[in-house]
Amino acid sequence: ELGPGESETAAAIRATGCEVEVVRGDIADPGTARRLVAAAGERLRGVLHTAVVLDDAPLSALTPERVARVWHPKVTGAKNLHEATQDAELDWFVIFSSMAALLGNPGQANYAAAGAWVDAFAQWRHRRGLPALSVDWGAWGEAGRATDFAERGFETIATAEGFAALGELLRHGRVNTGMFTYQPEIMFRLFPAAGEAPLLAELGARAAEADSPAAAGAVRALPPGPARTQLIQDAVVATLAALLGAEPAAVPAQAMFTDIGLDSLLAVALVHRLHKVLDVTLTPAAIWAHPTPARLAAHLDDVLVPEQ
Repeated sequence: ELGPGESETAAAIRATGCEVEVVRGDIADPGTARRLVAAAGERLRGVLHTAVVLDDAPLSALTPERVARVWHPKVTGAKNLHEATQDAELDWFVIFSSMAALLGNPGQANYAAAGAWVDAFAQWRHRRGLPALSVDWGAWGEAGRATDFAERGFETIATAEGFAALGELLRHGRVNTGMFTYQPEIMFRLFPAAGEAPLLAELGARAAEADSPAAAGAVRALPPGPARTQLIQDAVVATLAALLGAEPAAVPAQAMFTDIGLDSLLAVALVHRLHKVLDVTLTPAAIWAHPTPARLAAHLDDVLVPEQ
Protein backbone atom coordinates (compact mmCIF):
# COMPACT_ATOMS: atom_id res chain seq x y z
CA GLU A 1 0.00 0.00 0.00
CA LEU A 2 1.28 3.44 -0.94
CA GLY A 3 2.00 6.09 1.67
CA PRO A 4 0.31 9.52 1.55
CA GLY A 5 3.12 11.19 -0.38
CA GLU A 6 3.42 8.33 -2.84
CA SER A 7 -0.35 8.25 -3.37
CA GLU A 8 -0.38 11.99 -4.13
CA THR A 9 2.42 11.57 -6.65
CA ALA A 10 0.69 8.66 -8.35
CA ALA A 11 -2.59 10.61 -8.46
CA ALA A 12 -0.87 13.64 -10.00
CA ILE A 13 0.66 11.46 -12.72
CA ARG A 14 -2.66 9.75 -13.44
CA ALA A 15 -4.30 13.18 -13.74
CA THR A 16 -2.11 13.86 -16.79
CA GLY A 17 -3.60 10.84 -18.55
CA CYS A 18 -0.84 8.37 -17.70
CA GLU A 19 -1.30 4.95 -16.20
CA VAL A 20 0.66 4.12 -13.05
CA GLU A 21 1.55 0.59 -11.97
CA VAL A 22 3.51 0.27 -8.72
CA VAL A 23 5.89 -2.66 -8.34
CA ARG A 24 7.78 -2.99 -5.06
CA GLY A 25 11.06 -4.82 -4.65
CA ASP A 26 14.84 -4.67 -4.60
CA ILE A 27 16.13 -3.90 -8.10
CA ALA A 28 19.28 -5.88 -7.24
CA ASP A 29 16.99 -8.94 -7.29
CA PRO A 30 16.52 -10.18 -10.90
CA GLY A 31 12.93 -11.06 -10.07
CA THR A 32 12.08 -7.42 -9.41
CA ALA A 33 13.29 -6.35 -12.85
CA ARG A 34 11.29 -9.11 -14.49
CA ARG A 35 8.14 -8.10 -12.59
CA LEU A 36 8.63 -4.47 -13.67
CA VAL A 37 8.92 -5.45 -17.31
CA ALA A 38 5.90 -7.74 -17.05
CA ALA A 39 3.85 -4.94 -15.47
CA ALA A 40 4.73 -2.60 -18.36
CA GLY A 41 3.74 -5.23 -20.90
CA GLU A 42 4.31 -5.09 -24.63
CA ARG A 43 4.04 -1.28 -24.65
CA LEU A 44 7.34 -0.89 -22.81
CA ARG A 45 9.57 1.57 -24.71
CA GLY A 46 11.86 3.06 -22.08
CA VAL A 47 13.77 2.32 -18.88
CA LEU A 48 14.85 4.91 -16.30
CA HIS A 49 17.19 3.54 -13.61
CA THR A 50 17.74 6.06 -10.78
CA ALA A 51 18.43 3.82 -7.77
CA VAL A 52 21.09 5.06 -5.36
CA VAL A 53 22.29 3.98 -1.94
CA LEU A 54 25.15 5.80 -0.17
CA ASP A 55 27.54 4.46 2.46
CA ASP A 56 30.31 7.05 2.64
CA ALA A 57 33.65 6.18 4.21
CA PRO A 58 37.36 6.84 3.65
CA LEU A 59 39.01 4.36 1.32
CA SER A 60 40.86 2.76 4.24
CA ALA A 61 37.54 2.10 6.00
CA LEU A 62 35.76 0.49 3.06
CA THR A 63 34.74 -3.13 3.52
CA PRO A 64 33.25 -5.62 1.06
CA GLU A 65 29.89 -5.06 2.76
CA ARG A 66 30.04 -1.27 2.36
CA VAL A 67 31.01 -1.61 -1.29
CA ALA A 68 28.24 -4.13 -1.95
CA ARG A 69 25.60 -1.96 -0.29
CA VAL A 70 26.31 0.86 -2.76
CA TRP A 71 27.27 -1.29 -5.75
CA HIS A 72 24.30 -3.61 -6.10
CA PRO A 73 21.41 -1.12 -6.37
CA LYS A 74 23.22 0.80 -9.11
CA VAL A 75 25.28 -1.82 -10.94
CA THR A 76 23.43 -5.08 -10.39
CA GLY A 77 20.15 -3.21 -10.83
CA ALA A 78 21.25 -1.90 -14.24
CA LYS A 79 22.40 -5.37 -15.27
CA ASN A 80 19.10 -6.91 -14.18
CA LEU A 81 17.09 -4.34 -16.13
CA HIS A 82 19.27 -4.96 -19.18
CA GLU A 83 18.65 -8.69 -19.03
CA ALA A 84 14.93 -8.32 -18.33
CA THR A 85 14.42 -6.08 -21.38
CA GLN A 86 16.41 -8.05 -23.94
CA ASP A 87 13.24 -8.93 -25.84
CA ALA A 88 11.75 -5.42 -25.61
CA GLU A 89 12.02 -2.89 -28.45
CA LEU A 90 13.23 0.02 -26.34
CA ASP A 91 13.57 3.59 -27.56
CA TRP A 92 15.71 4.58 -24.58
CA PHE A 93 17.52 3.08 -21.60
CA VAL A 94 18.62 5.79 -19.15
CA ILE A 95 20.83 5.37 -16.08
CA PHE A 96 21.39 8.15 -13.57
CA SER A 97 25.08 8.26 -12.70
CA SER A 98 26.91 10.99 -10.77
CA MET A 99 29.58 13.61 -11.23
CA ALA A 100 31.44 11.60 -8.57
CA ALA A 101 32.24 9.12 -11.34
CA LEU A 102 33.95 11.89 -13.31
CA LEU A 103 35.66 13.87 -10.55
CA GLY A 104 35.71 11.63 -7.50
CA ASN A 105 34.35 12.58 -4.09
CA PRO A 106 36.23 12.22 -0.80
CA GLY A 107 34.67 9.30 1.03
CA GLN A 108 32.65 8.09 -1.95
CA ALA A 109 35.01 5.69 -3.70
CA ASN A 110 32.32 2.99 -3.68
CA TYR A 111 29.72 5.34 -5.17
CA ALA A 112 32.16 6.73 -7.75
CA ALA A 113 33.13 3.20 -8.80
CA ALA A 114 29.50 2.20 -9.26
CA GLY A 115 28.91 5.32 -11.35
CA ALA A 116 31.97 4.62 -13.47
CA TRP A 117 30.70 1.09 -14.10
CA VAL A 118 27.28 2.21 -15.35
CA ASP A 119 28.97 4.85 -17.54
CA ALA A 120 31.02 2.09 -19.15
CA PHE A 121 27.94 -0.13 -19.33
CA ALA A 122 26.11 2.52 -21.37
CA GLN A 123 29.01 2.51 -23.84
CA TRP A 124 28.89 -1.29 -23.93
CA ARG A 125 25.18 -1.28 -24.79
CA HIS A 126 25.68 1.41 -27.40
CA ARG A 127 28.39 -0.60 -29.17
CA ARG A 128 25.90 -3.45 -29.45
CA GLY A 129 23.30 -1.27 -31.11
CA LEU A 130 21.15 -0.93 -27.99
CA PRO A 131 19.82 2.41 -26.74
CA ALA A 132 21.76 3.68 -23.75
CA LEU A 133 22.41 6.94 -21.92
CA SER A 134 24.26 7.42 -18.64
CA VAL A 135 24.16 10.94 -17.16
CA ASP A 136 26.74 12.08 -14.61
CA TRP A 137 24.50 14.49 -12.73
CA GLY A 138 25.48 17.20 -10.33
CA ALA A 139 23.24 17.97 -7.36
CA TRP A 140 19.49 18.18 -7.96
CA GLY A 141 18.25 20.89 -5.61
CA GLU A 142 14.53 20.15 -5.30
CA ALA A 143 14.46 16.38 -4.80
CA GLY A 144 16.82 13.53 -4.05
CA ARG A 145 19.85 13.08 -1.82
CA ALA A 146 21.58 16.44 -2.43
CA THR A 147 18.94 19.05 -1.65
CA ASP A 148 21.26 20.62 0.95
CA PHE A 149 23.97 21.46 -1.61
CA ALA A 150 22.48 24.91 -2.27
CA GLU A 151 23.19 25.81 1.36
CA ARG A 152 26.89 25.21 0.65
CA GLY A 153 26.88 27.62 -2.27
CA PHE A 154 26.41 25.17 -5.11
CA GLU A 155 24.18 26.03 -8.04
CA THR A 156 21.85 23.03 -8.10
CA ILE A 157 19.73 21.57 -10.87
CA ALA A 158 16.01 22.32 -10.74
CA THR A 159 13.77 19.35 -11.47
CA ALA A 160 12.26 20.91 -14.61
CA GLU A 161 15.75 21.91 -15.81
CA GLY A 162 17.08 18.39 -15.24
CA PHE A 163 14.35 16.67 -17.20
CA ALA A 164 14.55 19.24 -19.98
CA ALA A 165 18.27 18.47 -20.24
CA LEU A 166 17.53 14.75 -20.19
CA GLY A 167 15.12 15.18 -23.09
CA GLU A 168 17.78 17.00 -25.11
CA LEU A 169 20.40 14.34 -24.37
CA LEU A 170 18.02 11.65 -25.60
CA ARG A 171 17.09 13.67 -28.67
CA HIS A 172 20.75 14.08 -29.62
CA GLY A 173 21.56 10.41 -29.04
CA ARG A 174 24.13 11.01 -26.32
CA VAL A 175 25.61 7.96 -24.57
CA ASN A 176 27.46 9.50 -21.63
CA THR A 177 27.32 13.15 -20.54
CA GLY A 178 28.12 15.10 -17.38
CA MET A 179 25.50 17.66 -16.35
CA PHE A 180 26.61 19.99 -13.56
CA THR A 181 27.55 23.60 -12.97
CA TYR A 182 31.28 24.30 -13.09
CA GLN A 183 32.04 26.38 -9.96
CA PRO A 184 35.79 25.99 -9.37
CA GLU A 185 35.94 28.31 -6.37
CA ILE A 186 33.56 25.99 -4.50
CA MET A 187 34.31 22.68 -6.17
CA PHE A 188 38.02 22.70 -5.44
CA ARG A 189 37.54 23.98 -1.92
CA LEU A 190 35.27 21.07 -0.99
CA PHE A 191 36.82 18.46 -3.30
CA PRO A 192 40.55 19.23 -3.59
CA ALA A 193 41.31 16.16 -5.71
CA ALA A 194 38.92 17.34 -8.43
CA GLY A 195 41.66 19.55 -9.88
CA GLU A 196 43.65 16.42 -10.68
CA ALA A 197 40.77 14.67 -12.45
CA PRO A 198 41.48 14.17 -16.17
CA LEU A 199 38.29 16.03 -17.06
CA LEU A 200 39.43 19.25 -15.36
CA ALA A 201 43.23 18.96 -15.20
CA GLU A 202 43.71 20.72 -18.54
CA LEU A 203 41.95 23.80 -17.16
CA GLY A 204 44.86 24.28 -14.80
CA ALA A 205 42.58 24.67 -11.81
CA ARG A 206 43.91 23.67 -8.43
CA ALA A 207 42.47 23.88 -4.97
CA ALA A 208 44.02 26.39 -2.66
CA GLU A 209 45.09 24.77 0.54
CA ALA A 210 43.59 26.16 3.71
CA ASP A 211 45.81 28.72 5.38
CA SER A 212 46.64 27.56 8.88
CA PRO A 213 48.65 29.20 11.64
CA ALA A 214 49.89 25.78 12.73
CA ALA A 215 52.09 23.61 10.56
CA ALA A 216 52.66 20.02 11.55
CA GLY A 217 56.26 20.69 12.51
CA ALA A 218 55.36 23.64 14.73
CA VAL A 219 52.75 21.61 16.58
CA ARG A 220 54.99 18.61 17.13
CA ALA A 221 57.80 20.83 18.36
CA LEU A 222 55.72 21.66 21.43
CA PRO A 223 55.00 19.33 24.34
CA PRO A 224 51.37 18.38 24.99
CA GLY A 225 49.53 21.03 26.98
CA PRO A 226 47.47 24.22 26.72
CA ALA A 227 49.82 26.02 24.32
CA ARG A 228 49.89 23.14 21.87
CA THR A 229 46.14 22.57 22.20
CA GLN A 230 45.52 26.22 21.29
CA LEU A 231 47.79 25.95 18.26
CA ILE A 232 45.94 22.82 17.12
CA GLN A 233 42.58 24.48 17.76
CA ASP A 234 43.58 27.44 15.58
CA ALA A 235 44.48 25.01 12.81
CA VAL A 236 41.19 23.11 13.13
CA VAL A 237 39.17 26.35 13.08
CA ALA A 238 41.06 27.74 10.07
CA THR A 239 40.73 24.47 8.15
CA LEU A 240 37.04 24.14 8.95
CA ALA A 241 36.38 27.77 8.00
CA ALA A 242 38.06 27.25 4.62
CA LEU A 243 35.84 24.24 3.94
CA LEU A 244 32.70 26.16 4.91
CA GLY A 245 33.67 29.26 2.95
CA ALA A 246 33.71 31.36 6.11
CA GLU A 247 36.17 33.48 8.06
CA PRO A 248 37.82 31.77 11.05
CA ALA A 249 36.22 34.36 13.34
CA ALA A 250 32.81 33.03 12.27
CA VAL A 251 33.63 29.50 13.51
CA PRO A 252 33.35 29.40 17.34
CA ALA A 253 35.68 26.90 18.97
CA GLN A 254 32.82 25.60 21.14
CA ALA A 255 30.30 25.29 18.29
CA MET A 256 28.94 21.84 17.48
CA PHE A 257 30.03 20.76 14.03
CA THR A 258 26.45 19.96 13.04
CA ASP A 259 25.33 23.46 14.05
CA ILE A 260 27.82 25.15 11.71
CA GLY A 261 27.01 23.06 8.65
CA LEU A 262 29.31 20.04 8.81
CA ASP A 263 27.81 16.89 7.31
CA SER A 264 29.19 13.44 6.49
CA LEU A 265 30.74 14.56 3.20
CA LEU A 266 32.39 17.62 4.70
CA ALA A 267 33.62 15.54 7.64
CA VAL A 268 35.57 13.39 5.20
CA ALA A 269 36.97 16.54 3.57
CA LEU A 270 37.96 17.85 7.02
CA VAL A 271 39.81 14.61 7.74
CA HIS A 272 41.68 14.98 4.44
CA ARG A 273 42.63 18.61 5.10
CA LEU A 274 43.76 18.01 8.69
CA HIS A 275 45.97 15.20 7.47
CA LYS A 276 47.75 17.71 5.22
CA VAL A 277 47.86 20.53 7.78
CA LEU A 278 48.81 18.54 10.89
CA ASP A 279 50.13 15.28 9.44
CA VAL A 280 47.59 13.39 11.52
CA THR A 281 45.49 10.38 10.54
CA LEU A 282 41.85 10.67 11.58
CA THR A 283 38.57 9.02 10.66
CA PRO A 284 35.17 10.71 10.30
CA ALA A 285 34.14 8.75 13.40
CA ALA A 286 36.76 10.67 15.37
CA ILE A 287 35.31 13.94 14.12
CA TRP A 288 31.83 13.04 15.36
CA ALA A 289 33.19 11.66 18.64
CA HIS A 290 34.78 15.06 19.37
CA PRO A 291 32.17 17.30 17.73
CA THR A 292 33.54 20.82 18.33
CA PRO A 293 36.85 22.41 17.28
CA ALA A 294 37.90 22.70 20.92
CA ARG A 295 37.12 19.07 21.75
CA LEU A 296 38.76 17.81 18.57
CA ALA A 297 41.86 19.89 19.34
CA ALA A 298 42.05 18.43 22.85
CA HIS A 299 41.78 14.93 21.38
CA LEU A 300 44.54 15.65 18.87
CA ASP A 301 46.77 17.05 21.61
CA ASP A 302 46.37 13.72 23.40
CA VAL A 303 47.25 11.57 20.39
CA LEU A 304 49.91 13.59 18.56
CA VAL A 305 53.40 12.46 19.46
CA PRO A 306 55.82 15.37 19.92
CA GLU A 307 59.18 15.36 18.13
CA GLN A 308 62.00 13.83 20.14
